[in-house]
Order: sequence, then structure tokens, then C-alpha cells
Amino acid sequence: MSEQLSQLQKLARADDLAIIYWGTHGGTNKKGWGANLPGNQVIYGTEIKQALSALPCPASVLISTCGSGGDVRTRPGEVDLPTNVAAAAACGRRRSASNALDITMLEALSGFADFNADRQVTLGEAMQYLPRRYQEFFRDESGDDLVPIIHRPEGVSADVPLTKVEGNHVAAVVDGS
Repeated sequence: MSEQLSQLQKLARADDLAIIYWGTHGGTNKKGWGANLPGNQVIYGTEIKQALSALPCPASVLISTCGSGGDVRTRPGEVDLPTNVAAAAACGRRRSASNALDITMLEALSGFADFNADRQVTLGEAMQYLPRRYQEFFRDESGDDLVPIIHRPEGVSADVPLTKVEGNHVAAVVDGS
């Protein structure tokens, strides 16, 4: 994984937005948040954060693993997110993740987050959409760790466009939901 992060550092330009999606098994322990890699290896958020801090551009990280909030909401002694990194984690540090982050982000990018109807979805609109949609997924449960853990520092503009919106939206109903 270090090789891929090094390659990203070499290829990224100042006017880029690096987007990293991490969906696998993971969790938060005494070393912080970590995710499984092939070969029974683990990569820790500290390694990813160090690599992203060296990018010449802003980055957005979507972490869809159990305990992923442990990478975004750090405790004393843990490595904070770099000032160029916006992040959305699927759940709190002690929660199991579902695929709610994946679904809500795909909905956001498809245009459901185009709140100002300008036919594009920005980073700010997507991050605004995520917690709203989570409320629908988890309406019968309680706890503040059921919402996505979102962080966008001042150095990462909310106006960065993520996608252009084309066409109409379609909704699907499965088992009454």
C-alpha cells in the first residue's frame, strides 16, 4: 500500500482533488484505526494520513469500515487528519459499519446532493447530504455514533466539484423500504 500512496504523491498536482475510498474490514484499537490488507497485514490510518499530508492538493477520504470514526475523531496522542484532508467515516470508533456510507455517497454523487440545482455536486453538498440520509437509514436506532463522522478543514474548499448531474433520479423500493 505504501507504494500506491507514494505513486499518488508523485502524480498529484496542486489543482487536483485526490479521492480515496477505503472499504474493507477494519477497526480501532490501541494503535488507532486500521484496515485489513491482503496477507493478514494491517494498514493504520497514521500511515495514510502521513502520505496524504505530503500531497500538493486537497484530498477526500471515505472510510467504510467498522470503527472508522477512530481515524477521523482522534484522541490525544493520535495523529490528526492533515489540514488538506476532508473525511467521511461510516461509523463511530466502536460501531460496526453497514454499507450506508457507500449507498449515501453514491446517491449524493448521482445528484441527490445537488441542493442548489446547478447540475453539479460539490464536496460540501455531498458532506451535507450524508448525515441527512443516515437519519433515514437508522431512524429506529439512537446514538450519535450512528451518523457518519465528517470532517472538512478550512483548507479544503466545500465548493470543489465532484460530479456533474445528468438526467433524472430513480428510486428503488425493496421489501417496503
